[in-house]
Amino acid sequence: MNYSKPSSFSDYDIILPGGRTGHDVRCECPKCFHDHKKHEKTLSADTERGLFHCFRCGWSGCVGGSDKGNIIPLDPIRTAHLEIERKAKADRARKTLKEVYAGSYDFNHPEARPTREYLSNRLAGHVLPTAPNDIRHHRNLSYYDSELKRRTGAHPVMLGVVREVTGDRITLHRTYITQDGKKADVASPKKLMTPGWPATVTGGAIQLYKPTETLILAEGIETALALTIALDEPSWAAISAHGLAKVEIPEGVKLVI
Repeated sequence: MNYSKPSSFSDYDIILPGGRTGHDVRCECPKCFHDHKKHEKTLSADTERGLFHCFRCGWSGCVGGSDKGNIIPLDPIRTAHLEIERKAKADRARKTLKEVYAGSYDFNHPEARPTREYLSNRLAGHVLPTAPNDIRHHRNLSYYDSELKRRTGAHPVMLGVVREVTGDRITLHRTYITQDGKKADVASPKKLMTPGWPATVTGGAIQLYKPTETLILAEGIETALALTIALDEPSWAAISAHGLAKVEIPEGVKLVI
């Protein structure tokens, strides 16, 4: 079988740092990094096969192929290996998500005090009308510093469950905090966990309160909860500007704030 020579990553505005090569070269995603205050390296490029995938917005493809996720034809053996790798990544991601969720505590649980204090601090002491849905607490999760490329310790974490509009879980959003309810002293206190392949967070949100005919949409958890207090309306956190633009609105909602 004959294949055309793949084009370069730069044709997709994918800039590999220092001309690095390998199976998992991390760089900024040209599709979504402008939407975020911290330009994290969320795109993984495989220079051996010309594949790329952004773990934030879901953009993926292959140099020489389509930027909509369709890749150039591969021979059967390479295709089989690729599918095995994809399944293995998905299995690892799902296993990790289940373990983290199972080890977390409900918002009102005594162990969740650091998360409650963190939100109280961020909301200037204002009281939430009721406990928000899908906000949980984990006592101790390791932190990976993407610049240092190593784990630099562990911290308490406020977890936000990211769901599809149908209610199905996609992944978990982490806010690293301290025992006394402050942000942890790390480079990026807020991180998304990798969803199971090929799922993306696009369209999803942290569904803090069940919508009525009105729904408040905001980027962050803290902003959404502050608006719920101020306007007495249910809110969702869409995580990012990109998420805010792509979030799916449930049926029955007539007014979006």
